[in-house]
Amino acid sequence: MSTEKDIELEHLKLNVEVWKKIIDVQQHFNDLEMKVRNFGLLIVSAFISAIGVSLKSQYEASIGGYSIPIASFLAFGACIVWLLVFLVDVYWYHPLLKGAVSKGEQIEKQLKEHLPNIDLTCQIGKESAVSVFGVKNVRSTTKAKIFYLGIVGVLFILALSLLFSGKERSDVNSLENKLSEPTTVITSLEKNNFNSSKNEDSKSVSSALQTLQIAPNSK
Repeated sequence: MSTEKDIELEHLKLNVEVWKKIIDVQQHFNDLEMKVRNFGLLIVSAFISAIGVSLKSQYEASIGGYSIPIASFLAFGACIVWLLVFLVDVYWYHPLLKGAVSKGEQIEKQLKEHLPNIDLTCQIGKESAVSVFGVKNVRSTTKAKIFYLGIVGVLFILALSLLFSGKERSDVNSLENKLSEPTTVITSLEKNNFNSSKNEDSKSVSSALQTLQIAPNSK
């Protein structure tokens, strides 16, 4: 009888150790997901800073007769990078986390009879389901998709707005010509002033020469 109890106790201890390891695995994958998201936000922040600098400096590229802001390409690049982070997080590490959570729920159900306080995984699973915009029972995967796709939508709209803000190259050339007109007028005025002053100098020189010629004759 005691032997059976000892065996049952050892079996219970082994299950508790397995449960501890499962909790460690859950924490590991959760930390990985948070690191991936932080890394993605850091890269997108760098892209947004580059977009601001590009708009301030008015960097543009001439493509197909249109002058396209460089900031639009940076916005599309940020959108693509964020989508890659979304794939790595939601479709790579998150399924592994869900597997660890599922296994934790199984072993907690086995331990519930002897150790009812070991129910961390099941309790987190219950509290994870929330209501978002009237939609009930929204869990971690759906919440992650809302987070990622919301930012993707903002970046995509920004990229499109910058892309369609580009102008035809002919309009840009006409604008440059208009801006250069005052310089042309100023240059022509300077030339006229120079010519008039040159004529006045030549007249003064010729009058001086005539005076010198008249002086000897009077003697």
